[in-house]
Amino acid sequence: MNIEEAKASIVASQARGLSPQQIARKLFLVDSPAVFVSNGALQYEILDKISQKFQIPIRSIQIVGSAQIGCSLHKGTLFDAKSSDIDFAIVDLGLFHKLAQTAFLAGDGLQSPANFPIDKESGKSTQPSYRSYVARGILRPELMPNCPERADWMNFFGMLSDNYSDYCNGMSGVIYASDLYLEWRLREVVDRFLGQSERP
Repeated sequence: MNIEEAKASIVASQARGLSPQQIARKLFLVDSPAVFVSNGALQYEILDKISQKFQIPIRSIQIVGSAQIGCSLHKGTLFDAKSSDIDFAIVDLGLFHKLAQTAFLAGDGLQSPANFPIDKESGKSTQPSYRSYVARGILRPELMPNCPERADWMNFFGMLSDNYSDYCNGMSGVIYASDLYLEWRLREVVDRFLGQSERP
């Protein structure tokens, strides 16, 4: 769907009395992913690789963002294989704890900014961002301290990006401690979109 269709769907859902969280759940977690709408075999192939790599149930992997709904609510742009990423949300407490503990040790109890990579945009350590996300039940491995597990994660999604470059500009994954944290994050996306669309 395009941005106008997404807006119409959200407005219609509001009219039916759905909350922003319920709208987010429908758009991002129930509706079929736009990027794989006519290629379920490819969707399974990619999800299975992620499932096998990290030893997690395949049902715990969700496609979110513009690849899921067909457009970016934030940018107002359509999903485009040449310029858009496919973002995966992995809801798995075991994987969350495993990498959180790894990051805790690699980051000297998360106290040492020097152990964290430097953000390309800000030129600063990713430590504050990493800590902020983890406090909200979200683990972004690219923000983790430098360690073999971070490198392995980045290499794996880099390999996926290369292997499926005909379908997207890249692939990335974020880990959530539970459905609640994922749904809260997606609700924030819908809330921001509704706030923007209500402005003159």
